[in-house]
Amino acid sequence: MQHRSLAGFAALSIAFALSNALRTLPAITAHGIETDLNVSAEQIGYFAGIYHLAFGLMQLPFGVALDRLSTRVVVALPLTVAALGAGLCAIATRFDVLLAAQFLIGAGCAPALMATFVFIARTYPPQRFAPLSGIVFAIGGLGMIVTGTPFAFLIERSSWRAGFVVLGAATALCALASWLLIRTGGARQKHSNETLSEALHGVLRVLRFRQTAGLLAIGLVTYPTVITLRGLWIAPLFARRHALDLVAIGNVILAMSLAMIVAPTLYGFIDPGTRSRPRLIIAAALVSAVCPAALALGGSTPSDIAWTVAFGALCSFQGLQYAQVRDTYPDELSGRALSTLNMAAFLGVAMMQGCAGLIAEWALAHGHESIVAVCAFLAAALAAGGLAYALLPKTNRHAD
Repeated sequence: MQHRSLAGFAALSIAFALSNALRTLPAITAHGIETDLNVSAEQIGYFAGIYHLAFGLMQLPFGVALDRLSTRVVVALPLTVAALGAGLCAIATRFDVLLAAQFLIGAGCAPALMATFVFIARTYPPQRFAPLSGIVFAIGGLGMIVTGTPFAFLIERSSWRAGFVVLGAATALCALASWLLIRTGGARQKHSNETLSEALHGVLRVLRFRQTAGLLAIGLVTYPTVITLRGLWIAPLFARRHALDLVAIGNVILAMSLAMIVAPTLYGFIDPGTRSRPRLIIAAALVSAVCPAALALGGSTPSDIAWTVAFGALCSFQGLQYAQVRDTYPDELSGRALSTLNMAAFLGVAMMQGCAGLIAEWALAHGHESIVAVCAFLAAALAAGGLAYALLPKTNRHAD
């Protein structure tokens, strides 16, 4: 049984890694798509954002499904859809088809992280949640490493379409592995026989908890800020300001991704527990905001690389937020509560990337550097989220 649980944990963690790879692939394929399909930079922004929009919109439906169905069903079938979406991206010759395919990828990857957390919550003791979730984020970071230097090398010597072919095939294999390796039966909750109406009412119950507002406020900015830089603006930053080529930029992305792999595990192992955890979350948010602020001010190539890598490390405290959710909501709502936070994070990415694009356009129209304006915006958003979480209730008292 222990080996079976470990195999399921491994399959789910790899699924999350692939979702990370697919969501960060636009950073390295954007130029090729722009040239090949003759689309604008604004359209590329839509292409990058629609994954996160689909991902965010599907969180609550999948959260309900995770509280009612077996984990392997809620992971394996959507991953198959994501694999089909990647294949469609690889053969797309029109931008609208590319957008539709990207939407399928985002929707198909949507349950990967939440399913992993629900699996941990149902399979392991509560005190192991934070360390194991840190390991999940670390394994997931491997997906971002793939779309750094390795895919920059592949795409530069082949085509942007090759990236979608490789990840589509890997996702299809992971869907099969998830179906075969994730155990069913005992992991399902005793409340999984509730009616659909009761399940949907559970979503409203999550929103009525006092701590939900604060968790949503910090969730809307933590991952969105770091992924907006890492997934969309890191290439313009180092290409325009420091004239780095694609492979050199891929190396910076690789370094940032490595930091985002190591840091969640460290955050997980220094987790102080439910009562003190909010203070660590607030401190991490405010210290992280210093990094994009420093990038806005500008500096030498080494210093900008250092601030970028530090941002990846310091801002990788999402596992602490999910641990706080796990500890402050009743077990029968765990899937929906975790999915609500994840929905905030990924809808936040869509909003953050859209706002960053508008701010960049405004800056250019007024004679300012777009990357400076974007980095200042990211710093302000992260600081505001940290302050909001500090001021809003953080009680762990369960709502009725």
